[in-house]
Amino acid sequence: MNVERELDWQALAQDWQALERPLPASALETLAARVDARGRLLAFWAISECVIAVIALAVLLRLAINADTMPDRLAMWSLTVIAVATTAFGVWNWRGAWRPVAASQQAFIDLSMTRCARMRRAAVAGYWVLAAEVVCFVLWIAAIRINAGAGVRSYVGAYLYLAVFAVGAIVFLRVVQRWVAREERAIREFAESGT
Repeated sequence: MNVERELDWQALAQDWQALERPLPASALETLAARVDARGRLLAFWAISECVIAVIALAVLLRLAINADTMPDRLAMWSLTVIAVATTAFGVWNWRGAWRPVAASQQAFIDLSMTRCARMRRAAVAGYWVLAAEVVCFVLWIAAIRINAGAGVRSYVGAYLYLAVFAVGAIVFLRVVQRWVAREERAIREFAESGT
């Protein structure tokens, strides 16, 4: 069954013209400045991700290659795989979020919303990465403590340290998610006000 949809050409033309209608210079400058500022923040974030990835990969590879025991080797190789996957995800996640496609209000708003969506996606991925790391560390701590014949106090200390790390990471991810929500609200308000 082939059903043709009636198109409202007048509405489409108005939408197209609204996208191309120039903003007042001050409003476009304000929006462009905001997008540029967030672009610098995004660049700092991406550079930080790369620096952390390079350091983590170098350390983890060295530890994995030089590990003396099977639990150490498995844990370090597992963490290396997680770091590689996280780095690949980061590169994939930030594609197309650097420059607007045009110097129009809609292009700037679209880019801002894209950046927020990517930041939200990065935060969600952060929870998955944290979960994978915690699983690796829980198993690794248990294996090395069993092999060492460690007492309960040793387990408690190691797992307490891991818990503090995990809670700190969760707090950081929650802060990022709240910031993204505020940023999205501000962008929507700007779009609705038209200035």
